[in-house]
Amino acid sequence: MAIYLASTLISVAIVLGPEPVGDWRLVAAAASLALVGWITIVNFVYLLLQISIATDDCTVREALARVTRLFRAEFRTITLIFGATLALVLLTTAASILATAALGLIAFVPLVGLAALPLQLIAWLVRGVVFQFIGLTAVVAYLGIYRGLREGRGTTSGAEIRRIG
Repeated sequence: MAIYLASTLISVAIVLGPEPVGDWRLVAAAASLALVGWITIVNFVYLLLQISIATDDCTVREALARVTRLFRAEFRTITLIFGATLALVLLTTAASILATAALGLIAFVPLVGLAALPLQLIAWLVRGVVFQFIGLTAVVAYLGIYRGLREGRGTTSGAEIRRIG
């Protein structure tokens, strides 16, 4: 929570701070994009820490060390899973926005517009389920890599594996 609060306060200070050199809208958009990207990375690391703590029943400090070793040993695989998950979330979000816009156009038609509300609700429900499925799939993939490395099935050397376990 402290990281979220500090990140948001820094972003707000950038947006509401001294007059920017360029267009203030570009500064606000850049600060917002940077905040979203930063929070995504924080959530990603937090997820890996949760996996480590739950799998090994260790302290946060030990989990930090284990996740750091995991990054060193399987950086490419972890970033590929992160990238694939991010791409799926972005594609799903784009499809959801497109479906909402299409249903919004139908909503202006008299009488037929009444059918748009339930369709929009169903579309948002499906979107939520799909996002949960994508997140769960990513967790299972990360857990598989973590356990594989811990049990010696990773792509790293034996010395690195012994240090994780």
